[in-house]
Amino acid sequence: MIYSKLVLLAALFFTTFINPNVQTDAVSNGGCASKDYSDCAAILFNGDVLVDEFSPSGRCTIEEKKTGKLNIATVDILTETLMIPKRLLKFHVAIKNMETNTLVLLTTEAVLEIELEDVRKQCSKGDLIIILTDDKKYSLTHHEIEIIKGC
Repeated sequence: MIYSKLVLLAALFFTTFINPNVQTDAVSNGGCASKDYSDCAAILFNGDVLVDEFSPSGRCTIEEKKTGKLNIATVDILTETLMIPKRLLKFHVAIKNMETNTLVLLTTEAVLEIELEDVRKQCSKGDLIIILTDDKKYSLTHHEIEIIKGC
């Protein structure tokens, strides 16, 4: 009996130390292979990528009087300023109230597009429009839209 316990313990010891990343891989991936945030996405306004550049300083801005549709899509990033939209994705819209720093969800159901005018009706001056992806697979680095001269 003692012999079989020693053999089992030795086998466990060797299998754990043969691959030193066994425990760290399982913890960092939640126990399975993960593809979270593996595909880039960007906000589109009337079919064009909204962010001015794909860098930490990139901004999404729309002039106060503009009208049109908002979408998000997967993108191929060719340069900081050249991105090609590929496939539309579902998303949610929220408003960040700048007075209270509160987020309010506008779309309870995920949408493929929304009219900017419908979103702006829910805003106060200075608020930000926040776009939320519906799937952790997509990285939407630039998710805030600033309306120039107020929301």
